[in-house]
Amino acid sequence: MYKYILAIIVLLSIISCKQTDKYSIDKTINYKSDNINITVILNEVKIVKISDEERKIFNSNSIYKSFIYGKIIVTNNTDKIEIENINNYFLKNNNILSSDINIKSVAYRIIKSDTLNPGQSIIKPVYWVFENIVLKDDIKKIELVYK
Repeated sequence: MYKYILAIIVLLSIISCKQTDKYSIDKTINYKSDNINITVILNEVKIVKISDEERKIFNSNSIYKSFIYGKIIVTNNTDKIEIENINNYFLKNNNILSSDINIKSVAYRIIKSDTLNPGQSIIKPVYWVFENIVLKDDIKKIELVYK
């Protein structure tokens, strides 16, 4: 397990060194279901160039990846305990789905379901990855999708 975490940290360090573009954004997306309200606040995009070796490792055809950073706020709107798993939420840009949601942290974290008491909210720093370049103009069209 230690080797796995170390490998991920090294890989993220390599990717962050190859950053080709970074820009700030201000996009809020609201998603409501009967029991839960989801608010996503997107605040940054990093575009990185992927080497041929990394493309083989990730089995990717794309030369660039776009990392979309922000936070997710999950609120229980009921008078009973609710269980919510943010793994079910993806970003959609021009009919292309992002990767699974990831928690922004120093090391890889497995996302577990959260138990929310009535009226309780949780906030998590997150990011999604697209296998292409996401331009500033594309941010306006990004949607949150439950899958």
